[in-house]
Amino acid sequence: MPSVKIAPSVLASDLGNLNNECRRMLDSGADWLHMDIMDGHFVPNIVMGAPVIKCVHAAVPDAFMDCHMMVSEPEKWIGDIAKAGGRSYTFHYEATRDPIGVAKKIHEAGMRAAVALNPGTPASEITDEIAAAVDMILVMSVWPGAGGQKFIKEVMPKVAELRARYPDLDVEVDGGVGLGTIDSCAKAGANVIVAGTAVFGHPDPKEVIAHLRKACEDAQVRIREQRARIAKGEQVELGNEPETHYWSLQTPPSTAALRKSQGLPKEDDEDEWGAESVSADDAWLFPVIGSAVLFGLFLLFKYINKEYINLLLGAYFALAGTASLTMVATFVGRSLIGVEAWRRITKSRIRFAIERYEVGSKERKPFVDIALSYVALGASVGSVAIVAAYLYTRHWVLSNIIAIALSLNAITLMSLDSFVTGFIMLGGLFVYDIFWVFGTPVMVSVAKNFDAPIKILWPRNWIDMVTAIASGVDIPEAKLALLGLGDIVMPGAFVALALRYDQFIASEAKPGIYFTRFYRAFSKPYFVACIVAYFCGLVVTMGVLHVFQAAQPALLYLSPACSLSVLAVAQVQGRGKELWAWTDKSHESPPKDDNKKSE
Repeated sequence: MPSVKIAPSVLASDLGNLNNECRRMLDSGADWLHMDIMDGHFVPNIVMGAPVIKCVHAAVPDAFMDCHMMVSEPEKWIGDIAKAGGRSYTFHYEATRDPIGVAKKIHEAGMRAAVALNPGTPASEITDEIAAAVDMILVMSVWPGAGGQKFIKEVMPKVAELRARYPDLDVEVDGGVGLGTIDSCAKAGANVIVAGTAVFGHPDPKEVIAHLRKACEDAQVRIREQRARIAKGEQVELGNEPETHYWSLQTPPSTAALRKSQGLPKEDDEDEWGAESVSADDAWLFPVIGSAVLFGLFLLFKYINKEYINLLLGAYFALAGTASLTMVATFVGRSLIGVEAWRRITKSRIRFAIERYEVGSKERKPFVDIALSYVALGASVGSVAIVAAYLYTRHWVLSNIIAIALSLNAITLMSLDSFVTGFIMLGGLFVYDIFWVFGTPVMVSVAKNFDAPIKILWPRNWIDMVTAIASGVDIPEAKLALLGLGDIVMPGAFVALALRYDQFIASEAKPGIYFTRFYRAFSKPYFVACIVAYFCGLVVTMGVLHVFQAAQPALLYLSPACSLSVLAVAQVQGRGKELWAWTDKSHESPPKDDNKKSE
């Protein structure tokens, strides 16, 4: 791998004392000076230019100036920057139609050529021909031209992919890099680090530069070890540690096929969940089975004391709620602190074991053997506490917390296999909801008698309650409205399908070895349209409820909203036929080995 190079970004220096600042960085151990040049067209700002480069070169002639050209016509600046003393010339891939031609002109001017990628540009845009024409690839970890941005960790898989494809090429990261983010850059394989305020703003820049360098050098050692293990046929994880992800996504088939074709190990899916695939043959049964269950509950509440029914159902939902809350807490915790940190804190485990003797044998065998991490145990205890508090108080806020956890788990465990299936399901439930709410008293009766966390409750008179709190008077009793979990889970499964379709389109258009279920930086028009339509449908439902003061079948508004939003986006994109024909294959089991004989 190329050597590590630290390039302080001069834009973060005291520009009134520029020459001395540049000398201070070189004396502190910097390898390069990163010079940001902006033309006011490619980005809104106008910063530096050839005259500034010339002045720095005259004052600090030994400085290797890495010129980052955020300009709209990069070929027009090459001659001036070369004459001014620039040593490396980085142009943006997005600013030219002929990156290879620009790189050639840069080399002819006697400078190193580099190409930069904005955060939204996938690594697959860098072809082997482009990589062969340049000396370095710069990956932007913030959007160019605007200050005060946070480090975009989602671009690190892009860095890792480029490092895996081009092990001998310099890979540079620029934007938001400092002591808190260097490990992500180093682990992904970056060897040229651009840091601004982290270096210039520190009282001891030498210490910071040394820290950045050591992080990259240590990471290079680990990457070399990984390559050696791969060469021996071992299965190891490559590149950047995955962090958070959408719970309903799986790694797309195109990624799995690409990794297999390149001889790379399967990505880390150790916490992969098993969703139940729902086909068109299953979808029409939802309103049928739902009607049978609903009418059965109506009869039970009519002829049996509801206290007994709610006691039995309460016990069931207490167990289901505890399990759901624990799963949600685990997912949220891992998403907040990152997978690597999560693994560190979950290594310590507590073991529960019961052993038994078999008749006629002195050998002890395990009867029960469970190992739980202390974190999982803590999450379970917290979940039990929430459920216990709900059972004791029956407070609607606690009921909502449990209901949301149940909804999230239900959505992730039910995977629609196509939009046809989704349309059938939503269409059937559209009729189901209208019939049981408007045509009979069954739905409303069951909802009012069913005392369990199967609905989201909120006070319709919340304005009066807030006013009372502000005035210091007695708070009026909450008049609760409700939204059944079916009105969340069923459209939610359809929204999740829209997200998987977005992932499929993006992964097929720009396949990459790191486009796994952890990769989130892809366009999501279907997901966004569907979820916006869902919330608009909810607003309409609430509005009609308040106007007519009568129960409303939420799916009357939600089903058409979700369905039509997806169809509208498909029509705009010209993907109507593709959408109707598409089948989600991300949850399919891998094919069995043909060499194995069936018995």
